[in-house]
Amino acid sequence: MWVIGHGLCLAMMKCVESLEMRQAFADVVSAGVAKGMSEGLKHGVEHGRAQLELESIEAYDPEAEAKFVVALQSLKDLKFSLLDQLESLKDAPMDVIMAALYLESDIGGMPHNIYAISAPAPLS
Repeated sequence: MWVIGHGLCLAMMKCVESLEMRQAFADVVSAGVAKGMSEGLKHGVEHGRAQLELESIEAYDPEAEAKFVVALQSLKDLKFSLLDQLESLKDAPMDVIMAALYLESDIGGMPHNIYAISAPAPLS
């Protein structure tokens, strides 16, 4: 059971390393914030809290809803190569599957061996 839980954790961490995935999540969050701001402004103006035309407010984006939907669809359509790789390894030995989950280092692209435990140097 530990191997499955640990493997899922590694798979999620590996997905987070993907610049494409990070950008897709950032786009969704950004579009969601813009959508929320625009909806808030719209409701404020509609309820008479401001004596302005909605379109005259710089932060209002009439296309915010459409941009949010596009960002969500892009995230949904994102191809997760890790899932394809893991599916191709479904009949492989566990050590091969776990090796596919090694994390890329930000320095030099070297994989981290998460199983290597550094022991203190012996006292001599």
